[in-house]
Amino acid sequence: MGEKTEEKVEMKKEQKEKRKMKFGTKICIIILIILAILLIDLIRKFAIIREIDEQYAKDRVNQNHYYKVMSIDGTEEEIYVYNNIRILKNMSYSENGKEIRQIYIDDDKKEQWIIVDTPADKIAVKTDYQDIGITGANNGGLPGKENIWAELMCASISNIVSTKWNGQDCYLITFEDEYQIWVSKEDNRIIGSRNGTFTDNEGNEIDRISNFFYNYGELTGKDVEFPDLTDYTVKDSKGNIQ
Repeated sequence: MGEKTEEKVEMKKEQKEKRKMKFGTKICIIILIILAILLIDLIRKFAIIREIDEQYAKDRVNQNHYYKVMSIDGTEEEIYVYNNIRILKNMSYSENGKEIRQIYIDDDKKEQWIIVDTPADKIAVKTDYQDIGITGANNGGLPGKENIWAELMCASISNIVSTKWNGQDCYLITFEDEYQIWVSKEDNRIIGSRNGTFTDNEGNEIDRISNFFYNYGELTGKDVEFPDLTDYTVKDSKGNIQ
């Protein structure tokens, strides 16, 4: 009887060990599946970010494009790039009316102007030429294709889902700080963003939403003609009136 009892006890121990091993194996399999899912998702996000950065690199060197940003707070920004002429135009509205501030750069002539048009005054200043890198290309602040490791890090801290923005199929990329960008699936360009909030005149907190528009290959010389400064106060880089 004693021997049989010992055998039963030993068998129970073996069965417990087997159950533990099976349970441990199941846990390992579950962990491996989770890791595989996370890895696949990381690769998917990295591939999307990579495509956006590659399109951005192409757009940066394009010499015929128009870019416009319209923000919900009423500000607008336009950029014209045509045959080494670049124009950055900012438009905003105040209590006094519409204000337009623009930078005109001719890279061939090495000329640069700052032109301000407000209800109170019109001023044009010829400044020292600087290559300040104005371009209508936009990748929403992503690292750029030159830095693969930064792209991987960006993919690891972001969430990317499919959605629609103004009727377009796109990716919604959300970062840890709640900064969001919407990217067109058709051409991998940023078409919308949400960057924090602002308070309107009535004290309401509003999402700072911006919409982005592009036009490639359709500009002409007329779109980047130097503006008529007849009604402007013209100054040189030292502030002397011309």
